[in-house]
Amino acid sequence: SFSSDEDGEGVQILTERQREKCPQFTQESSADRAQPPALITREDIANLITALRSTNETLQQ
Repeated sequence: SFSSDEDGEGVQILTERQREKCPQFTQESSADRAQPPALITREDIANLITALRSTNETLQQ
């Protein structure tokens, strides 16, 4: 069994590795990139709702 210190250390290392793999999660790189945020259209939302409804229907069967 691990001591709580070792556990916390493991979690810390994991999040650091995830930051390296996914630079968009760190604030510096998201500020550096000049890409505009993806725009969500009404059609996207309608498609999402339709997909959720069909998922719910499938689950309730």
